[in-house]
Amino acid sequence: MDHVKAVEQLRAVPLFRDFSDEELGHVAEVAKRVEFPQGRTVANQGETGVGFHLIVEGSADVIQDGTTIGHLGSGDYFGEISLIDGGTRSASVTTTAPTTTLSVAAWDFSRLIEHNNGMMKKLLIGLCHMLRTTRAQQQA
Repeated sequence: MDHVKAVEQLRAVPLFRDFSDEELGHVAEVAKRVEFPQGRTVANQGETGVGFHLIVEGSADVIQDGTTIGHLGSGDYFGEISLIDGGTRSASVTTTAPTTTLSVAAWDFSRLIEHNNGMMKKLLIGLCHMLRTTRAQQQA
C-alpha cells in the first residue's frame, strides 16, 4: 500500500485526529495491509485484542452474543481500544466480502508511543474526543 495513501486513511480515524503528518507516517510504517476472505472472523468476542484494523476495502459484520449489531465498510475501523489497553474484544467481527485492512499490532504501536510524549498526549485527546462523542450519542 502506498505510504501517502495509508497516512490519508489513518488521518480519518478519530483516535489519530491530532497526529501530525510525521506522526501518522510513523503509524503507517508499522501498519500492514492484510487481506481476509469472505467469512473470516477477524476478531473474536471475549478474546484479547491484539491490534487495530481499518477497513480499506470490503465489509464485515459486528456480532455480539450471536446477534449482528452493526455493519462495517470501507473507512470503518475496529480494535482501536486494544491498541492501548490490550483488553478483551466486546464483539466479534466477521467479513461479509473479501476484505482488505490496514492493521496495526498493539505491540508495534506501543513501541511508537512509548518514548514520544507528544504522540501519547494526542492519543489521550483522541480517546477523550471518542468518549465525548459516544456519550453525546447515548444521550440523544
